[in-house]
Amino acid sequence: MKIFSDKNLIVLLSKLSGDFLVLFMLAYGAILLAEAILPGIVSNRLSMITLTLILSGTLVLSAHLAKKSKIDMPAEKNITAKKSAHFWMLLVFATTIIILSLFGFSIWEIALTTVISLTIIFYAKKEFTQDI
Repeated sequence: MKIFSDKNLIVLLSKLSGDFLVLFMLAYGAILLAEAILPGIVSNRLSMITLTLILSGTLVLSAHLAKKSKIDMPAEKNITAKKSAHFWMLLVFATTIIILSLFGFSIWEIALTTVISLTIIFYAKKEFTQDI
């Protein structure tokens, strides 16, 4: 008797990659916060570009596996204007922290990291505002 069919394995991997993505996003946020509070504490030891690329790869893998497993995602509910305003303030704050934490980097590294980080923030907003 086969315990895991290919379909079940893909669904399992999709769910695990989604959980890993959420955990990695929280860790990434903590790393950015630490870098904003004490500049150089993380960037002297780890490359922020590498962490951003790993997070982007995890995001792509999770999206690909969710699409392949055909998991139905619940439709996003209407978000009130107050929640939307909080999100935009958080987005401006996060952009400022990202740019300030990368102050010693070249302009293309700052731009790349900021764009990828903002993309991740939009995905996180979509992920965390879904009703389960």
